[in-house]
Amino acid sequence: MEIAESKGFRILHGIVDSMWLQKHDANLEDYQQICQEITDTLDLPISFEGRYKWIVFLNSRVSPNIPVLNRYYGLLEDGTLKVRGIELRRHDAPPIVGKCQSDMLTVFSEANNSHEFRMLIPKAWKVLEGYVSLLRNGRAPIQDLVIEKHLSKMPNEYRNQVPQAIAARRLME
Repeated sequence: MEIAESKGFRILHGIVDSMWLQKHDANLEDYQQICQEITDTLDLPISFEGRYKWIVFLNSRVSPNIPVLNRYYGLLEDGTLKVRGIELRRHDAPPIVGKCQSDMLTVFSEANNSHEFRMLIPKAWKVLEGYVSLLRNGRAPIQDLVIEKHLSKMPNEYRNQVPQAIAARRLME
């Protein structure tokens, strides 16, 4: 972080194995050079993944003013969506939530920058309203509402009364 900041980069976000940097008027070569300098100085191989048109770091549910390390989504310059930690990628959320998020991200992928992203919020909101309407009107396919939970041990081996163990015990009965 100190190397990047000494070269005029602003640290937007960082986790154990990644940093998101920003520098006004920086080009692709500037980002590649800072990666090389970090590699050379720290003897720590670092690679450049790409530049984002826009990126959203999601806040903690516990502390809403603090972004969490592993929940974000963004659009790389090559048009690739990068998504981490949201329900679209998780296996413990009903499929309808992932479908909704995917459709909303498709809307946002039309944006070339953060300003255009913000302008697309009403259009993405309409997508969300469509899914809410499906749920409220009972028209959502039942298979899209299923939540899967996997047990790592037998239901009677759980010390804590976690919902999936309770349900599994009832099923066994």
